[in-house]
Amino acid sequence: SFAVTMALVTVLAVGAVAAGAHFGVFDFMKKMFGASGVLPEAEELVQQNLGSLKLEHTTLNVDEAVYDGGTLHVVYSITQNDADAPLTEQDAEDSQSAFQLAVAADAVHMECDSFWVNGTEYCMTNCSTVDTMIGENDGELLCYLDIQLASAGIVPDGDFTVKLPVAGGNGDYQTLDFTVQASGSDWQPVVLYSDNATVTLTSAFVSPVRIYATLRLEMNADASAQEADETFEDWAEAELVDAQGNRLAGMTELMPENLVDGESVDYSYTFLPTEAEEVYLAPTFINEQGEWAVDMTRALPLQ
Repeated sequence: SFAVTMALVTVLAVGAVAAGAHFGVFDFMKKMFGASGVLPEAEELVQQNLGSLKLEHTTLNVDEAVYDGGTLHVVYSITQNDADAPLTEQDAEDSQSAFQLAVAADAVHMECDSFWVNGTEYCMTNCSTVDTMIGENDGELLCYLDIQLASAGIVPDGDFTVKLPVAGGNGDYQTLDFTVQASGSDWQPVVLYSDNATVTLTSAFVSPVRIYATLRLEMNADASAQEADETFEDWAEAELVDAQGNRLAGMTELMPENLVDGESVDYSYTFLPTEAEEVYLAPTFINEQGEWAVDMTRALPLQ
């Protein structure tokens, strides 16, 4: 669940934290995963100072946002209005510190169980995460929110509005509102018919941050249980390759959804970015020589 994920991921860094630090989206990704794994041109996707919410004791601001076609990455700050020094680790953790008392007085929370996109409310999606870091400004805590969109079937077409319920509760929320710039998509589903299954590539997005693909796998009615197991496994171990079947980048996440044993499954893939001009998603199989290989006869073009 999202709550469990947050409990595992939300940590305060030590060392440089006490002095404060400027942390953007890619800095949080590097902190959480050891490396951001983005290409240099990913900087072009960074949007800054998108919206703010001023409360009696605190002010919240959307410092950075990056939408890469599959995930919305957001860094927003919570700042104590009357602070005259950067926070310390103790300030951030102590429920009786001036910062935490200000946060409590405004009923501000550092995580969200839901969000709005273009006016539609969604529960926080599976595998979304949150992290925090003390900021460089007086009384400032930075919050990083990584919201999985494409894997939940949320694929906005062009610019979209976001509302984060960051204060209040019991249905009476104050929201941090902002608009995210995004390229419009003319993506059309790609359907592949094989001997025993139909595979539909429902969405795909190639960006310098991450590469995403979602597909629907449906077995034919006359397919055997063994064929279903093998086909499910082939696509669960799919690779990102070029037109010749050469591996381009590693998979960072696979999310199976709506699994019906022996019948159907939805897969959402996340891969590291690549500079290749042609990108395919290809299932794997064991060939006649007993070797692992990618099956380009079933490859689906992402770009």
